[in-house]
Amino acid sequence: MDQRLTEYTITDLEDNIKIYRLTLKQCYYQLKLDSNMKLKFRDHETEVAVVYFRSGYSPHQYPTEHEWEARRTIEKSAAIKCPWIGAQLAGSKKIQQVLTNYRELVNFQSDRTCSNMMDTFAKIYSLDSDNADRECLLNKVRKNPHGYVLKPQREGGGNNLFGQAAFNFLESVSETDLESYILMERLKPMVHENILVRANQPLHLDEMDSEFGTFGYVLGSRDSVLDQAQYGHLFRTKPAADNEGGTIKGTAGHDAPFLIF
Repeated sequence: MDQRLTEYTITDLEDNIKIYRLTLKQCYYQLKLDSNMKLKFRDHETEVAVVYFRSGYSPHQYPTEHEWEARRTIEKSAAIKCPWIGAQLAGSKKIQQVLTNYRELVNFQSDRTCSNMMDTFAKIYSLDSDNADRECLLNKVRKNPHGYVLKPQREGGGNNLFGQAAFNFLESVSETDLESYILMERLKPMVHENILVRANQPLHLDEMDSEFGTFGYVLGSRDSVLDQAQYGHLFRTKPAADNEGGTIKGTAGHDAPFLIF
């Protein structure tokens, strides 16, 4: 849904802009680099100005070397990538965990800003084998599994482990596999009453919680930021009893905040 709105906005700006939807495998067969590192179609030499990734965020989306080679070709090109590989990795759970460490965060912001930011963070912990506190953390999860969330390096929802599932995972996972997860204190959002409208399901008042996120962009090169801004927001609501909600799966819905000043 969200990517279609982006597509329609672009075509509203200029009728001559062409938008192609390709899988990574199709990119391997149809795209190439010219001598100036411009990304072009093999059959009609049309240059690709922007690549907007709707796939390529999980290992299973690279089943063969063709998908990896397509990604390498795109990354080496002069086309604008959304996101480029560095930005994609910077948004991973591991980097989120690292940036909750004040000593790391202060490399990018002032002391005052870092202090304000730290006040908003949930506690996130590394599960690397060189973390001296790892066994103590794992024992805390075993004693109170409902107070924590285990998160892998995945995007798109449906991958986190909560409660008993987190406990069972800790009892069976190898130390090596555990290092690919981070541990976060579970958030306890405000619960409110609302009605979730879903296809072919009756309406009823239920306890809900909501998530507020902002849209923004940053345009730049490896050396400088050319432009950046925050535009709009997304407000999603799900049943409070559910660990995770997804609008595509029908377990959450788009909502609008009612602000009281």
